[in-house]
Amino acid sequence: MASRLGLGVSALALIVLIGWGLDLDLLKQVIPGLVEMKLVTAVGFALAGAALRMRASAHADAKRIGVGLAALLLVWSAGQLGLAFSAYDFDFGSELFGSRGHFASGSSGTPEMSPATAIAFCLVAIATMVDRRWPRLGHAVAIGAFVVALVEFLAFLYEIEPLQRFGRFEGMPFHTSLGLLAASLGALFLRPDVGLPSALVDDSIAGRELRRVLPVSIGVPLVLGALARVGDREGLWSDAYDMAILASATMIALLTLTVVLYRSLRDPKARRTGRSRRFAPARINIGRPSSTRRSGSPISRQRTLARANARLCEILGYEEVELLELTYAAVSHLDDLDVDVKQWELLCRGEIDAYGVERRFRSKSGEEIIAEVRLVRDEDADGNLVHFIAVIQDITGRKISEGTMRVYQRALAAARNGIVITDATRPDHPINYVNDAFLEITGYEASEVLGKNCRFLNEKARDQAALEEIREAIAQGEACSVLMRNHRKDGTGFWNQLSIAPVENADGKVAHFVGIMTDATESVRAGAERDDLLRVAENANRAKDRFLAIVSHELRSPLNAILAWSSILEDEGGDEVVGRAASAISAAVRSQTRLIDDLLDVSRIRGQRLEVDMARIELASAIRDVVEQMRPIAEEHAIELAFESPSAVVFVDADPERITQIVRNLVDNALKFTPAQGRIEVVLAVGERSVELTITDTGPGLDPADLDRIFDEFWQGSAPGAAGTKGLGLGLPIVRYLVERHAGSIEAKSEGAGRGLSMIVRLPRSDAPSGEARRSQPVEIAASDSPPKTESPDHDLTGLEIVVVDDDPAWVEATSAALTKRKAIVRTAHSVAEAQRHFERGAPDLLVSDIGLPDRSGLDLIGAVRRLPQPTASVLAIAVTGMTDAESRARVRRAGFDACLGKPIPPDVVLEEIGRLRGLLAAPSAPERRVLVVADSQGSADPIVEAPGPKDIKSRLRAAKRPRPRGFARTNPGSSWSGAARRPRGGYDRGACVLRRRACRRR
Repeated sequence: MASRLGLGVSALALIVLIGWGLDLDLLKQVIPGLVEMKLVTAVGFALAGAALRMRASAHADAKRIGVGLAALLLVWSAGQLGLAFSAYDFDFGSELFGSRGHFASGSSGTPEMSPATAIAFCLVAIATMVDRRWPRLGHAVAIGAFVVALVEFLAFLYEIEPLQRFGRFEGMPFHTSLGLLAASLGALFLRPDVGLPSALVDDSIAGRELRRVLPVSIGVPLVLGALARVGDREGLWSDAYDMAILASATMIALLTLTVVLYRSLRDPKARRTGRSRRFAPARINIGRPSSTRRSGSPISRQRTLARANARLCEILGYEEVELLELTYAAVSHLDDLDVDVKQWELLCRGEIDAYGVERRFRSKSGEEIIAEVRLVRDEDADGNLVHFIAVIQDITGRKISEGTMRVYQRALAAARNGIVITDATRPDHPINYVNDAFLEITGYEASEVLGKNCRFLNEKARDQAALEEIREAIAQGEACSVLMRNHRKDGTGFWNQLSIAPVENADGKVAHFVGIMTDATESVRAGAERDDLLRVAENANRAKDRFLAIVSHELRSPLNAILAWSSILEDEGGDEVVGRAASAISAAVRSQTRLIDDLLDVSRIRGQRLEVDMARIELASAIRDVVEQMRPIAEEHAIELAFESPSAVVFVDADPERITQIVRNLVDNALKFTPAQGRIEVVLAVGERSVELTITDTGPGLDPADLDRIFDEFWQGSAPGAAGTKGLGLGLPIVRYLVERHAGSIEAKSEGAGRGLSMIVRLPRSDAPSGEARRSQPVEIAASDSPPKTESPDHDLTGLEIVVVDDDPAWVEATSAALTKRKAIVRTAHSVAEAQRHFERGAPDLLVSDIGLPDRSGLDLIGAVRRLPQPTASVLAIAVTGMTDAESRARVRRAGFDACLGKPIPPDVVLEEIGRLRGLLAAPSAPERRVLVVADSQGSADPIVEAPGPKDIKSRLRAAKRPRPRGFARTNPGSSWSGAARRPRGGYDRGACVLRRRACRRR
C-alpha cells in the first residue's frame, strides 16, 4: 500500500513539474481555479514519492535504501528551508517558495512557503527515515503530518479563513494538502505489521469489520459537514439548522453502521478466523516438494455451494460466481460421488457433527485434484442447521510423493541385489532397512539384523583390507566399492561385492548410508577358474614359443651346413654341373628359410609379440636399397625392375627393418608371378599428409572376386608362379599386419586376369627431423635371400687365430675351410669344454661360437671368457644361433658377444663380419687399440670408453678412416652412445654398436 501511495504522490508531482516545464497554469493548479503549486513543493513530492517506493519495495537492497534516504534528506531540507525563509522573512525567489493563497483572484499572498507545508514535509521525511528501526515513533510522526495536512484540507473544504492563514502567511494549496495526506499515509503503512496499520490489514473479523467501518466513519461526517456548509452559504437554513441537520444525519449514519456491524458479527462466516492462503511447502527426501493447501466453503443441504472463499476458487480454477452456480457433485470426481454417502446422511440427520474423507475433485481445466475434506454441521443459536462447512486440503503433491515412495519401496523389495540402509546419525550406524534379497543372501530374519551394525557378517574375517577401506569411506562420507568375505547365519562363507554410498538430508549432512551387495561367490570362483585357464594358456603359449624356437633352431642348423657347402662349391667354380647344383641347393635353402621366417612371424603376430621399433627415417632411400638388392634376382629371371621416387626428401615414422620387410615381400611376390621379359614398377608418390608406394607387375593378375581374399592367411592364387615356386601364402598377410602397425593401409588392384596386379601401400607422412637428417640405413637381405654369388670377396686373414665352436661338424668343417683358405689359423671345437681348453693354451684373436652346444650354452662360454684376465677377456666374439627372435638376440648381446649371426650362414657372411670387426680395430698408430664392438650396452660388463658424445665417436671413426656404424644414434641423454641395425629376415644380425674398451694384441 505504501508503494501505491508513493506512486500517487509521484504522479501528482509529475503533473505539476510538467506544468512548470511547459508553463501551463492548468497543470500547476491541477484543479482549475485553485492556486498553483510551487516548483520546490512539486520537487519535494517527487522525492517523497520515490523514497516511499524504494523503502516499501520487497526487494530493497542497501543501494535502494540509501537512495531513498538521500531523497528523504532532500525533502527534510526543503521543509527546513521553507521554515527558515518564513521565520526570517527571506525573499529567496518568490516563485520557488511563495504562495498566493487558495484562490487565484483577489489574494496576492506572500512569497514565503506556508509553515504548515514545511512542517508536514519535515514530518513525512522523519517518519519515513525512522520506520525500520523505530516503527512506532515513525507511525506517531506520520500521524502528526497527517493531522497537519488534514487541518489544511478541512480549512479549504469548509472555507475556514483563520485556518487558511497563519498571521501574515498563507496556508497550503488544496492539492498540496491532498499530496501530503497521501505521503503521510504512505509513511504510516511502511510497517503494516506494527501498530495501527496492523489493525487495518488484519485478516481477522476485527480487521475486516474495521476496514468496513472506517470509510463510513470518516467519509460521512466530512460529506455531511460539507453539505451543511453549502446550504448555509446558499441561505437554505441558518446556523441552528446546520447543527441540527449535521447531528441528525450523523446519528442516522452511525445507527445504520451499528446495524450492519451487528448483522456481520451474527453471520457464521464472521466467527471464522482468517486462514493463510497456503501452508509452507513440505520438504521430503524423495520426490519433488509439494504444497499443502486448504480452503473452506459452506454447503447447503442439497449440496449446492452457498459461499466459496478465494482459496477454493484458486484450487479448482473457477471464479467465485462460476463456482456458486455449481453443485458439490459437479466438481467431484465421478468415481468418488458415493464415497461418503453414509457419512453424509448421518451428518444431515445430526447424528454426527463432522466427518472427514479423502476424495478427488475435477478442476475447471480437467485436472484431477486429490484432497482431504472435512465436513462440519453449522448450526444457529437455537441448534437449527444453517450450513455445512467443508474444509478442503489439497494433498495432490503429497499423494504423488507417497505413490512414488511406494514404487521405490516395491523396487527395493523386488531388487535381486541385497540392499541395506544404515542410520549415519546414530552411533555404530545401526541398520534400519534391509530388503528380501539381503535376507535371502545372508540367511537372517529382519528382526535379527535391524538395529545392529553390519559387522556381524564378517565376525570370522576381521583381517580384510576391504574393511579398512569401508571404514575410511564412512568416516569421510564418501562412496566406495569393495569385494570382501562375509559369512551367512549358518556359518558358510560367501564373497560379497559391496558398494556403499552416502545419502544426505535437507541440510546437506550425511543421514544414511545405502549398501548394495551382490553374492559374488560364483563370479569369484569363475574368475579363479579363468585365471587358472589363463595361466595354462600362457604356459602353453610359452611352450609353443619355445617349441617354435627349438624347431626353428633345429631346422636352421642342417640348412646352415647345406648353405655353407653350397656356397663353397659356388665359389670354387669349376664344373658347370656342380655350379648349377650348388645354385639349386642355395635356392632351396633360401626358400626353406623364408618359410621358417613366415611361420615365426605369423606366430608372433597371433601372440601380439611382433616388435615394431619406430624411428623417423628417409623412406625413398630405404626403398631404393631394397630394390637394388633384389635387382640381381630380377635380372636372373629376365625381369625389368624399375624404381621411381620424387626428388624431395620424404620422411616417415617407421621401423626400418619392417619397412624393408614390407617392400621386399611385395617385390618378391611380384617376381614370383611376373613372366620373363616382364616389368615391375616401384613408384613412390608423396601427398600432403601421406605417402603412397605402388608396386605394379605385368603378371597374370587376379579376378576381382579374389582381391578380397589376397590377404587371407594361406590363401594362394590359381596362377602359377613365374619366378619360383609358391610359398605358404603368408607373405601378404604379414605385410598387411605390418602396414597397419604403422597406421597405414594396403590395397590390391587388378583390372582382371592377364592384366597384372598393383599393390598400393599408404603411410602417414612425417616432418623432417629438427637435427641432422637421418637417412635410413639399408638392412641387407639375408644370405639365404641373395642371388648366387659370382665371385667371393677377398678377405686376407693371414695369421689371424680363430676358434670355431659348433656341434655341427659339417658346418664347422665348411667354415674352417673357408677361413683356412684366407690364411687364418683355425682351431675347432664341438663343446664348451673343448673351447675352454683352446683358451687355456693361448688367447685367440677371434671366437666364432654356436649358442646351442651339447654340454653347456655358448652364453656360458662367453661369460667365462669375459671373466678371464686381459687381454684374453677382450677377444672379439661372434655368436651363431638358430634362434633369431629379438629377445634371443638381445640375450646374446647382453652375455658379451660382439656380433650375432642368424642361421643359416654362408662362410662369406662370416668372413664379411670378421672383416668389419677387424676394420673397426684398424688404428695403425695406436699401440693399444680402442674399438667399436657389436654388443648391447646394457649387458656390457666392461668400462665405457671416455667418449662424452657423438663428436668424439666421429673423430675416432675418421681417424680410422672407417664409415660410421649403421644405426648409430644416442639412446637417451646422459647415456652411452649406442645403436643397432637389426638382423634382416632369414639372415645375420649386425648387432648393436657400443664403445667398449678393448685391449687387443697387434698381430
